Amino acid sequence: MTRTTTTRERLLSAAERLFLERGFHATSTRDITEAAGANLAAVNYHFRSKRELMDAVAERVIRPALLGQAEELDRLRARPGAPTVLEIARAYVGPFVRLTEGERGDQIARFVSRVMSEGTEPVRRATGPVEDRFRAELARALPGLSAEERELRFRAMVGVLLMYGLGLLTQHAPGTSPEQLTEQIAAFCAGGLASPPA
Repeated sequence: MTRTTTTRERLLSAAERLFLERGFHATSTRDITEAAGANLAAVNYHFRSKRELMDAVAERVIRPALLGQAEELDRLRARPGAPTVLEIARAYVGPFVRLTEGERGDQIARFVSRVMSEGTEPVRRATGPVEDRFRAELARALPGLSAEERELRFRAMVGVLLMYGLGLLTQHAPGTSPEQLTEQIAAFCAGGLASPPA
């Protein structure tokens, strides 16, 4: 591993930890460089700005959920028969719910919800290919809807996950397992996705 790669990875790891713990605005570039054992110029050299560093952290944090979503779609497509709307919704929701489990689950969920709601170009590039695959599956499963209505409903499903990430769906349901959350959220999203055309 080169010194450049090592410094970049240290900056990413330090920024991820601090952004999750404190939030983006409460974390200074100096905080990050001190935690990474790097100098201030290293952020500009590797990322050009604190904002671009956050985008790189966001891509890294989101990646496991995106890989999980792609794998779920691959599994559905490998079976005989077309996936149902509920199966498509479950494939989209489940990896995100699993990403936000564990010791730092609440922090990760809030961080991901924030960066996805802001929709910066690097995050759109990271999520776009997987989202396009889900759009294609929904087009096959919901041929009676116009492209515009399908897109609106897909974005509404994304919005439900952002609400989940902010804790707005679970604050009154403590102790619900990830599997139960996935099924409940997926069932709700599938109902909206498959409802008659407006």
